[in-house]
Amino acid sequence: MAEQRDFEEQTQMDAYFNGDDAYDVPIDPAPVVPKNRAAKNRTPSGKRSRRAEMGKKILAAICALTAVGLIGSILIYINISRNDGAKHADKLSLSIGASVADAQKVSKIELADASEYPLLNQLMQAGGVYESTKSAKVQGVTMPEWLIHCDISEGVVGEITYYNFEILEKNAYGTERKTYLDPASLSAGCTPEQAEDILGLSPYAVYYHTDRTETREYRYCYEDGETGNLTAYIITTKWSAEGGMVSASDVRVEFLSQILGIGQQSVE
Repeated sequence: MAEQRDFEEQTQMDAYFNGDDAYDVPIDPAPVVPKNRAAKNRTPSGKRSRRAEMGKKILAAICALTAVGLIGSILIYINISRNDGAKHADKLSLSIGASVADAQKVSKIELADASEYPLLNQLMQAGGVYESTKSAKVQGVTMPEWLIHCDISEGVVGEITYYNFEILEKNAYGTERKTYLDPASLSAGCTPEQAEDILGLSPYAVYYHTDRTETREYRYCYEDGETGNLTAYIITTKWSAEGGMVSASDVRVEFLSQILGIGQQSVE
């Protein structure tokens, strides 16, 4: 009996090692995932890359728009700040004939008795002064970027003058242009904005008179094409109380004679 059992076990072992299918060990197959489910749960690497790239582009666009908006705001602020003097002078001119106290209240500025720059006090008559807190240098002389001077008599505001010294900072003879500017190119009745657009100049000085008329002074220079010499002119325009131009004229600045002293007599 024992021999029979040993024989059967030996036979089974031979069959196993000889590759008999009856004695193959079954292997559980890997679970099959439906194709549609597998695709749903898997994001292709290419698609992920495209999404990431798109996200970077959107972020870059947002940053660019933000930067443009910020730069625009800064430029607007700078432009407004640079024109504060002209705006204050124009608003203050509405109070000509009023008391100093009322003029200051309406224009929301406080007039000082004198400039912070001693040289300007020597050149101007006594009156009310309002000037820029920023400075400019004209031929080595430091002065405010702009200044407003008011004639004051018995506590009443008279003629007002606005000076834009910053215009002369680059060149004391005015804005540099390429050629002569003919005042005749300005049409009678045009507005200051139209005239200044034609000339391409901003006023160096604006005089607000007590009869509500205005006088505007423009300074410019250019290199003469024939002589190669620097030539400077002052254009003076007059404006009615209604705001239309009445006249325009110019005068050449003879600065060379001033420098050389030609035509000047000494006083003993």
